[in-house]
Amino acid sequence: MPTISVSVHSADVDTEDGPFLPVLAVMLYPGPTDAERRARWLAAKRLHRYELRRERSKAGDRVSVAAAWLHDLWNLNQAPQRTIQDGLGRMERASFAGLLLQHLLLLHRHCPRHCQVHRAIAAMQEIGERGGAKTISESLLEKSWARFQSVSHLWAAISRSGLTAENLPWRSAPSWISFLGLAEGIRVAAEDARILDPAETWRFPDGLAVPPVPVRAPPMPRGLLKYLDSQFPP
Repeated sequence: MPTISVSVHSADVDTEDGPFLPVLAVMLYPGPTDAERRARWLAAKRLHRYELRRERSKAGDRVSVAAAWLHDLWNLNQAPQRTIQDGLGRMERASFAGLLLQHLLLLHRHCPRHCQVHRAIAAMQEIGERGGAKTISESLLEKSWARFQSVSHLWAAISRSGLTAENLPWRSAPSWISFLGLAEGIRVAAEDARILDPAETWRFPDGLAVPPVPVRAPPMPRGLLKYLDSQFPP
């Protein structure tokens, strides 16, 4: 099983970089052949953090002088910026996998026979249409699930925590600990329901001192079971 190296110490969280960047790199590039792209994105993002600190530092700052070559690298043909944007451009599609996992857990709790990916997609689209949201194509959802299934519990935790791309948990120790516990709780629930394969799902180390938060599925939206039964009769 793939494992993400993380820290839960406040001293590590309350920094400019924090421990979340390596997790986000995995969330954006989770594939078994993505290791090089993941490492490049993480290096570019850390370089970006350095550049922001350098711009805010006073002239003659020891760190700025010692690492001046990083400033030149940051501005070389804009490559680091493009690398970062390429990764962040995957965020929306990756988040779809987290939403789909939440719908699968909902179906598993209330109507197990419908707990299948294509039926969860139908449920997700139906709920979205009722709320007036733009319909996400079945093809896009299937591709998102295929690519980001192994980190879908992490994206589900982001969604359920009320976090956004602009408010990710890398600067607040409480939100970081909450994210870790919720992500682990979702992973355990999804593996117990046989939605996620433990051999392929990214997880935190066994020694992580954050217990999983029990996950409870919300109530079944009114009329959804009737809709699924009509679309997928026994």
